[in-house]
Formats: sequence, structure tokens, C-alpha cells
Amino acid sequence: MSIAYIAAPLSAPTHEERLHNLTRARQLRDRIQALGCACYLPHDGIAAKYGYPERDETPSERGEALAECFRVLAELMGAGAELHVLLRPDGTLSPGCAAEVEQVREHWPRCRIVHWGLP
Repeated sequence: MSIAYIAAPLSAPTHEERLHNLTRARQLRDRIQALGCACYLPHDGIAAKYGYPERDETPSERGEALAECFRVLAELMGAGAELHVLLRPDGTLSPGCAAEVEQVREHWPRCRIVHWGLP
């Protein structure tokens, strides 16, 4: 069984947009699990600890959360995980996703990175 770390847009100005981000991220998690992969979705663990999606983190909390994501990312990449990245509806990477992709490319250049687009 393979392992997937899911990088997906998280932050948004409104509660409705954050719920949309959460829904899209969970849809991707469900699709990847249906392929037989074990998944880690930071939205359900680390982000929830900071009150997401009811409120968006402050800039300092966002930095702390991203540092926690990087620690989990390192553990999973070290165990041979794949990085699955959910693009924004416009096809771009969110700043957090871009940072996660950069970390993987820098430290685990042979890691498989898969980009997904969902409405």
C-alpha cells in the first residue's frame, strides 16, 4: 500500500470559501483512498487544531501550522510517500501548496508528485 500526503488549498477570506476548500480536499482524499492509498490530509488534523474552517489562522498560527505540516511531510516522504497536490480551480498552486512542493523537490527530488484539478 502506498502513502499519500495531500497538499491542498486551505486559507480563504470567508467561511464559505474555507468550507469549499475543505470539501475539495476531502474529495481528493476519498479519490486517492479509493485507489488503495493511505492518505494524510493536514486539513483534518493540523488545521483543525487551529479552528479551521470556522476561522482562518492568524499569520503566526499559519506559520506554526505550516511548520507542523513540514514535519509530517518529512516523516512521510522519508517513508516513501507520494505528494498529491490539489490545484486551485484556476489551475494555480496556493502559497501553502507551493511551499510543500518546494520542500519535496528540494529534499526528496525522486519523490512522485501528482497534480490534481477538481471543480
